[in-house]
Amino acid sequence: METLENAGVVNDTTERVNWNLDLIHSSIRFSVRHLVVSEAHGHFNSFKVNVNSLRRGFAGAEAEVRIDVKSIETGMPDRNGHLLSDDFFNAEKFPEIIFKSTSLEKIDDETYKVKGNLTIRDVTKEVTLDATYGGEILDQWGFTRVGFNVTGVINREDFGVKFNTLLDTGAVALSKNVKINCDMELTRK
Repeated sequence: METLENAGVVNDTTERVNWNLDLIHSSIRFSVRHLVVSEAHGHFNSFKVNVNSLRRGFAGAEAEVRIDVKSIETGMPDRNGHLLSDDFFNAEKFPEIIFKSTSLEKIDDETYKVKGNLTIRDVTKEVTLDATYGGEILDQWGFTRVGFNVTGVINREDFGVKFNTLLDTGAVALSKNVKINCDMELTRK
């Protein structure tokens, strides 16, 4: 695969560019510990991502993610419905989850720290996520493509998502910690 350096593209360090999400090759997934012994998984089918960066590099890039809460999918219709209710997301009143980056710091050639404001149920908290840069290619249609895997853990209770059930053992049915795992493929012409 041809990289931009091989294609003779000029290294412009000041021009900003917008990146488009390739939704077919992107995903936003989550998991939460269930009954102490296993993980329950889900994902969102509908979301928008806007990224603006320097032409050559992502340090200091700006990103905004908007997730349609009603697009939640866990593989179980009853569980999907429960997650949309006021026990969890209250999708009727709060139809979007929004993340807006405040900084993107390059740690090394493949690793970034992404800080930003995450809003769930109208509660906004600063979170820090880890991003792994998958590389850059020039595809056969003339688009530059980059990929990122973004991971992190948030405390759902910080955002007002506090529903739980106490087990006979004294443990709770659901962990307060939610693991986030996103794959983003972005393109520009």
